[in-house]
Amino acid sequence: RQGAANPNPNPNPNPNPDPDPKPNHNPNPNPNPNPGQVLLECVQVLHLHGFVHNDLKWTHFLQFGVRNQIKLIDFDASARHGAPCHLKYSSAFAPPQLAAELLEYEGYEAGLADSDEQLKWAEWSKARGNLKASPQVDIWAFGALAFKMAVKDGASIFHSTEADNIVKREDLETLAYGWEQRKLVEMKRVVWVDAADLVLKCLQTDPARR
Repeated sequence: RQGAANPNPNPNPNPNPDPDPKPNHNPNPNPNPNPGQVLLECVQVLHLHGFVHNDLKWTHFLQFGVRNQIKLIDFDASARHGAPCHLKYSSAFAPPQLAAELLEYEGYEAGLADSDEQLKWAEWSKARGNLKASPQVDIWAFGALAFKMAVKDGASIFHSTEADNIVKREDLETLAYGWEQRKLVEMKRVVWVDAADLVLKCLQTDPARR
């Protein structure tokens, strides 16, 4: 009837609006992006702001929301580029430089007399100044993550605890002093052929080559 009120004042024809109307800020428009690429994009944002995460591992990537977005979390080990790093660490995702320092710290502990005051790891490491935050630290850790994605059994490079620390001391020694000889042996475990070159480039002993 002319002049009658509209019984449905809501002009939205969609009876089931998106329950998560927030815009998708994922820079990758692909609804099914490569997971490795998404992880790298998270890390890249951090590096562009002058920070290094220093403790990348699976449990520090959180997937949430109806779009299954991935966020990088747990920044208590992060540091500005050039600042002391690895004051907190997960040795299963740590580069050879950290492994060598951990073994040096063991030697420092063993050489203490009963009357000596022992420095905790963080104090000792900062005093030595050998471990500095750089993007190459995160690149190594990403390589270790990519290795787990690319091997058949999804295992880490070295046997590790639930807290992502290397179990055997000999494995820590191999990482610290023998990785150049060991890396090609470990790369034979990679079954995702397209990822092999990327993983190898990330897991270089010399940070300048990563």
